[in-house]
Amino acid sequence: MKKYFKSILFILLMLAVFCFQPNKAMAVDEVEFGIYYQTIEEVVTINEDVAEDASLWDKAKHLGKSIINWGKKTWESEITRNFTLGEGESLWYSKTNSNIAYKVKRTKITSEEQLKELMLKNSSTGELTYGQKCLLASYKAAKSASMESRADASYRDNIKLILTDTGDYATGRNDTNPDVRTDFWPYSSGPTISMSDAKYKYSEHSTPSGEEDAYTTTFHEYAHSMDRTFSLQLHPYGADGKHYTTEVTTSRMAFIEGWAEYNEMLESEVMANEYKNATATLCYESQGKGEPVKYSDLDPADATFEQLLAAEAYNCNALFSLSQNLDNGLAKITKAFTSTRWNLFRDLKTIVKKLIKQNPEDTEIICKTIDELFLGKMTEKEFYQMFGKTDETKAYFEKREASKNGSEASESTSDDDKVEIESTTDVTVSKDNKLTVESESENDSPFDDN
Repeated sequence: MKKYFKSILFILLMLAVFCFQPNKAMAVDEVEFGIYYQTIEEVVTINEDVAEDASLWDKAKHLGKSIINWGKKTWESEITRNFTLGEGESLWYSKTNSNIAYKVKRTKITSEEQLKELMLKNSSTGELTYGQKCLLASYKAAKSASMESRADASYRDNIKLILTDTGDYATGRNDTNPDVRTDFWPYSSGPTISMSDAKYKYSEHSTPSGEEDAYTTTFHEYAHSMDRTFSLQLHPYGADGKHYTTEVTTSRMAFIEGWAEYNEMLESEVMANEYKNATATLCYESQGKGEPVKYSDLDPADATFEQLLAAEAYNCNALFSLSQNLDNGLAKITKAFTSTRWNLFRDLKTIVKKLIKQNPEDTEIICKTIDELFLGKMTEKEFYQMFGKTDETKAYFEKREASKNGSEASESTSDDDKVEIESTTDVTVSKDNKLTVESESENDSPFDDN
């Protein structure tokens, strides 16, 4: 009963928050970032577990304190962070441990020099830590010309960006206090973007580097802030609450994340390649009754069209490929995105149909780009659900079917008619008959001189 009561209160609160969001149907001229540097001063115990054999009175006190803390936590995470964020000390409630909160201190940032000065005071070495350099990369992303250019896709004219310096409280993937890394994981609530150094501080030599990851993740979270699409409220990412680029979830959640990842791809060749490679192998989540969550691999060749559509990797690559293949593709995708803003339950099909409606002359390129990416798996019904039924899409579908029939006829050629061609290239095949293609690329990093 308590669980359902909390769920009802949460849904009502979310509706209230949505109603108070800016109601701008058109794009804004400029997005102002209110940036705050935040440090963890102390981990505070706000409740304690009660023993099973505790007295009824002790259990009642624990329950009462839990309810009060839940109310404070909900107000702090949904109202304070989004609408009344200010400077000074306050509590940041843990989302993973109901017994703790973090005493944090926030300072509003007005310049890069001020941010560096504050971070140096929180560094024990007298130099910026690598995690702090990642926070600086996030700051630079928010202040970049590329971020400014995205105002035409946003309905918000003000975004708060919280840069949390976790200091010694988060020391990497094997934290003594693992709640810190999870509680300060990057996210966007819409009005507020939260970034911290905890995810990146030991990723200096990773690909992408921590700084590049933090830089592009800021664009990722901002893309969420400009998106009105409603996420699923109950287990949007499955039983474990996690999502992966290669995971098959739902078409709506895959679009929400795919839109954000597409914005990362626009900013970084490294991230673009990462997301392109993610289409090679998919996975899906399953869980038996009383069993832990299990992930299984799914070969895209064996997947259905609907399964590919429910994978983030295919959504972000669809948008990115269209942005590259169409003349003025970025602007056209942005227009399709903003003009479907009030379709709160949209997915990739919504954007693609609008793109064709607004640019009928591009129908063949749009259909060909999507059809090839999705491995030609669309049935006739799925094809028209994706592209809509217009004279141009009908013409492409007929051409597509004719091409398929021609290919099938060619494949039916008898073995006697086949010609064996000797390759002039030496190819080494491993014992398991797999062929690996290696490639090298050099990318200049904008984060070398911090």
